[in-house]
Amino acid sequence: MALLAETPSLPPGAQLQVWHQVYKRGEALFRVGEAFVSIGILRSGAVKTYLQREDGSEQVLSFLMPGDILGLDAIASGRHMRNAVALDTTSACMVPFEGIDELCNTMPALRREMMRQMSLGLVRDARIHMLLTMRTADQRLAAFLLDLSRWFGARGFSAREFQLPMPRADIANYLNIKPETLSRALTRMQNEGLIRAERRRLLILDPGKLQAAADETSDPAEWAMPRKHVQ
Repeated sequence: MALLAETPSLPPGAQLQVWHQVYKRGEALFRVGEAFVSIGILRSGAVKTYLQREDGSEQVLSFLMPGDILGLDAIASGRHMRNAVALDTTSACMVPFEGIDELCNTMPALRREMMRQMSLGLVRDARIHMLLTMRTADQRLAAFLLDLSRWFGARGFSAREFQLPMPRADIANYLNIKPETLSRALTRMQNEGLIRAERRRLLILDPGKLQAAADETSDPAEWAMPRKHVQ
């Protein structure tokens, strides 16, 4: 939430306790069932959220990167509804929700930002549900790579060449496709001159063709949970 960093000063008498936390790769920021105390604003690194199935396997729900907020889905119940784990060395700014709640009463701009973030989550879920119940594995992957491209471009980085912050196995899980299906889709895109992929390094060679492969009708802003499995 950039708003906290951009706010030049707080109202007289207002105090906001903020602390920074660094997480190693694989370390949990929070787990299902834990009490909701604070929200986290990612400063660096990347995080995946997931649920654990009865058989012990994971269902990846989302990927979060610098600027994204963690924990908003726990506001209603007071407990976290998903697991959040660092994909790499990750730092987060942790803000007690009670403090933010109090500040929202004196800072309308902060309240609007919180509502905007929650609204984005609802829009994201509805859009991804539509996309992932209709699209093929190639279309899902193309749309996912375009989302990453836009994310990097919007933050001043190269929109055409970047490092994937998550392993391919997690991408396949998130898109609800098999790892071998993801590998075949990447190979087809490379053979068709759309991308070049080497380990986690990705180069978009032809953004127009990648857009056509995704067959998008509007720009997705975020990612969320897939619904339908594609072989």
